[in-house]
Amino acid sequence: LMALSGDERYLFYLAQESACSGDAAVCDGHSVAVLNLERPDQAPAVVPLPQNCGPAALLPLGQSHVLATCTNRAVLQMIDAGGRTLQTVDLSGYVGLDTDVPATRRNPIRPQFGFVTPAGEPGVVLADGTLLWQTAAGGVQRLDALPAGLRAVPGQVAQPDARTLVVPYYTYGASTVEGVKVVDLARREVVRDVPLGGAEHVVPSGAHLLVLGTDGGVTWVPVTPGGTAQPAAGVSPAAEVLVP
Repeated sequence: LMALSGDERYLFYLAQESACSGDAAVCDGHSVAVLNLERPDQAPAVVPLPQNCGPAALLPLGQSHVLATCTNRAVLQMIDAGGRTLQTVDLSGYVGLDTDVPATRRNPIRPQFGFVTPAGEPGVVLADGTLLWQTAAGGVQRLDALPAGLRAVPGQVAQPDARTLVVPYYTYGASTVEGVKVVDLARREVVRDVPLGGAEHVVPSGAHLLVLGTDGGVTWVPVTPGGTAQPAAGVSPAAEVLVP
């Protein structure tokens, strides 16, 4: 729920306050606070997020911007270090109902993560692996990164560089990460499927994935084809990561 700016001068973090005791979608107000780490004595700038946003996913952009993606609805808000909203993109009109859940509980598919293509187009990853992004011409494009029945793992989708999107996935109802789809945002296609056979957590680290297994062991898995998975140096089972 926090993100450090590219120049490491600003900390973006989520804030929330409730105006009443009823429905969270109506009562809760979410925002992004921006703290200048060089002037910690100054009060942080606070940027309100849209109504019914939910806790946002944060992606640092460039040296001093952040992309906040609502997790209740497909709305993205680009914010600078001065607490100004530079762009707001609403893709919620392109989101269908979640057919993986029972019909009595079907709502629009929830967003998991926001991204920006190399062309500067903001987009969102939905829980079913659908990618939606707004083009420079104002249209919306779509890519289905996951086949039916697979889901993007909450909190683990990441954009490690300008053109790569990493989408860990699991089968609906399962409890472990089964694999990772690697999307080339410049080519607008899935370029690799990395089966994991069941893992607890996946963290992108440069050209590799740091994979925490269900046994507590940690392995480096290459994102690009042709590499070989290796045990991560400085990591022991059930221990914290010592060497990134």
